[in-house]
Amino acid sequence: YESLDDAAHSIFLVILRHNNKHLLRKRKVQPLIDYVGFIHGEPVANESLTITVQKRILKKTGLEIKEMNIHGSGLIRMQRDGELQSFSHAIIIEATVSSDELPVLNDETGENFWIDKVHTNPIDKLIPSTRDIIAFAEDVSIRWFDWTYKL
Repeated sequence: YESLDDAAHSIFLVILRHNNKHLLRKRKVQPLIDYVGFIHGEPVANESLTITVQKRILKKTGLEIKEMNIHGSGLIRMQRDGELQSFSHAIIIEATVSSDELPVLNDETGENFWIDKVHTNPIDKLIPSTRDIIAFAEDVSIRWFDWTYKL
């Protein structure tokens, strides 16, 4: 990397569903502490993305993935007062689970909860890209995005 200060960090974001519910996570760590969004993780060089995502969801929720689809990817920038807070290359994954019972409700990095209709529910400190990510996953004609948000 030429400059780690402004290079995008590669992550995956998982839209986890059970019936009409989405699983969200309130962050307990930086960046974006106290904000609510999807479970995320980093790809691992020596294993497939599918395996990495399954392990991450199991660790963070105790749930096993029933079905998983990769929708595409793009760049997400989060800025506060003109300063870059987060810059990620995000792979968007949608996964379903067979139960909404959460064996793991929280850990040192976040707190999990199910919500109906993320599109319409008011959610305090929702990560600004969350609703756009759901819309992106629903539109099969788009595979790439480049978004910037202000916190």
